[in-house]
Amino acid sequence: MVKFEKAYEQARENGILPGYALMAGNKDGLVLDGKRRAISEDGLDSPFHICAIASMTKLMAAIAALQCVEAGQLDLDKSVSDMLPTIGKYGIIKSFDDEKNEAVTVPNTTPITLRLVELAARKTLEDYMAEKIWEPLCIKDITFYPRKNHIWRVDLQTSIHSAQKAVLSHDTKILNEESWKELLRPQLTEQTKKAFNDYINSSPIHSGYFGMCFPSDLPKTFSFAGMVVEEGQEGRMNKGTVYWGGVPSEAWYIDFEAGTCGIATCQIMPPMSPKIMQLHEQFQRGMFEKFGNP
Repeated sequence: MVKFEKAYEQARENGILPGYALMAGNKDGLVLDGKRRAISEDGLDSPFHICAIASMTKLMAAIAALQCVEAGQLDLDKSVSDMLPTIGKYGIIKSFDDEKNEAVTVPNTTPITLRLVELAARKTLEDYMAEKIWEPLCIKDITFYPRKNHIWRVDLQTSIHSAQKAVLSHDTKILNEESWKELLRPQLTEQTKKAFNDYINSSPIHSGYFGMCFPSDLPKTFSFAGMVVEEGQEGRMNKGTVYWGGVPSEAWYIDFEAGTCGIATCQIMPPMSPKIMQLHEQFQRGMFEKFGNP
């Protein structure tokens, strides 16, 4: 058992972490490491358990939006007011008036170019993803409605991790090369990037929750796929690694220079619990030590 596995198991023994699932792979789709330990409803160890992935769905939502762009259903730079006439109706919140108990707003003068899928595709997001993303990638055990669709276990290897590998290899079944580049291109200007980093570093809570517990001096920007780390971190990842997670202390990464990707999931609150994120960092470092040199 390697160092990071021992750390996860110790956390389980100490009652910090009831269960977890880890997976890492490369652009050829080979599984480099996969560990699953969960507590089932009857209190017994199980390799499978239902797992909410929360904001980790944003990667697939961004892919879905760019598919709509390819199909001519959406324009990334066109105002969405034609589809959502009421958007921006109340303006932008500037502050809050405690005496009146109401928000202080100013008119919105900049077109909102939000990426909308359900309205463009004229079907639910789940139905769209099932047809355009999950089926082409052979993803079966994933749903927005587990009880309704009778899915009681999640196979990490064939769900969000399959989407990661598609991004890593620029799978043409999902997007064309131009769209892959747009998905991964940093979208923040120098001004908004500074504001983003300042906000992350404004408090330990922000650093942990929005900054994924990365060091404050590590410059970050944002792409449609997720947060982009502009500089490498020794022994952990190369520059340009894309990183994001889900609210129950989950994380995924794609290291393009190394040609690897990984995901660490659990179901722990509060969001991005520092103790759990430290475990995920050990997992990432363990994978980098073994496979990180391109």
